[in-house]
Amino acid sequence: MLLLVLVAGGGCHEGGGDETILLAGGPHPEPPSDSPTPGVTPPPATDTPGANTPTDPAEPGMTPAMPDDPGTAPMDGQDAPVGDPVAPPPDGGVGTGVEVEPCGEDPESDAGAVLPDYSSSGDGAEVSDDPAADGPFSVLRLDATVPSPDPARADLSATFYAPRTAAVVADGPLPLVLVMHGFATNHVLYEHFSNHLASHGLLVLGLTLPSSLIAEHDKNALEAIAAIDFALGDDAPVAVRGRADARRIAVAGHSFGGKIGFYAASMDPRIDIVIGWDPSNAGGPPCLVDPNSCNDYPVAPNCMAMDSGLLSTMSAETFVFRAAPDGANPEPAHNAIHFFRGAPAPATMVDYDTAAAHGDWANVASIPIEHTKRLQLSLLLDRFTGAPGVGEWSPGGAQIDQGPGVRRVLYK
Repeated sequence: MLLLVLVAGGGCHEGGGDETILLAGGPHPEPPSDSPTPGVTPPPATDTPGANTPTDPAEPGMTPAMPDDPGTAPMDGQDAPVGDPVAPPPDGGVGTGVEVEPCGEDPESDAGAVLPDYSSSGDGAEVSDDPAADGPFSVLRLDATVPSPDPARADLSATFYAPRTAAVVADGPLPLVLVMHGFATNHVLYEHFSNHLASHGLLVLGLTLPSSLIAEHDKNALEAIAAIDFALGDDAPVAVRGRADARRIAVAGHSFGGKIGFYAASMDPRIDIVIGWDPSNAGGPPCLVDPNSCNDYPVAPNCMAMDSGLLSTMSAETFVFRAAPDGANPEPAHNAIHFFRGAPAPATMVDYDTAAAHGDWANVASIPIEHTKRLQLSLLLDRFTGAPGVGEWSPGGAQIDQGPGVRRVLYK
């Protein structure tokens, strides 16, 4: 990677952090004390991988079922309180049994992968024609400020994208999607995704995280979790207050933001789905500049540092979009493929050829944008609302590998 190669939406990565304990594979957050934190549910056990069980389908018109409706299937983590999560294992997942594969080896799809039931048999609003098109709702855009969980750090700029009919936000609770950007950019560059998801009845919160050449990924992950707390809490803007469903939460992010999404999901069991747009496992500046801190904060398995990462503590379902390696994300140890490798099942990876570059998910005119819209919307609606008409674009569907530049699709 070239130092300060800036591709729209991501590419360059930060340097090593401080105020951490140094352990094998780089710094990680200070571990919790032996005494449990009041009101906090620990992360799920690492020997029970897999995504959460879908809720019952929503009513027609994209009004999801209330959490206490009779017959609603419980989701893993649904009773997790809104508050500070328990930190993940500080040593990068030692003892979890996650094998760190050598750099450069290409994985294969698991022929025995058991995918969730994407039968699209629910009562959610039907998606007709192309799911890349905008949905039936207009979108209300509300700027907000998310209080930092660290008093020593600045508060965070954010924007809600809410589905509405006329001037009224759609009835809640609505599935919540947190969108995070690539390094040295901001959430506004990803409004093509945020507006699209909101137009189909999802409540989206775009979040801008601090970008620094000193990596603080542990702090960034806690800031992402604080944004979820904010969306669920009483300080959210009045128009969307009470609209977010604590039992249906997804995070999506590009490059650096994708890594932070996985980091947050490894700590917070409320997160049900993680979508990574070519996420990067880099922890510092380019390795040719600093071969030590470039591997700090490994979240996915890191084949250079031989660190198994944190993903084995995650209960969320994974969907990774992977671009061909290029000058903006060249390190084999930091490649998006390791997020697929390290994530518990079920996990899906859409692998692009050279038609897609690392920065493309921030560029509304780039090749993978339309197909990404189709696939991630279909996954979220199938998973959260049971909407009919999207199964063929969901994992295992006939259309998932039909986008321009798609080389293959892997499952496990």
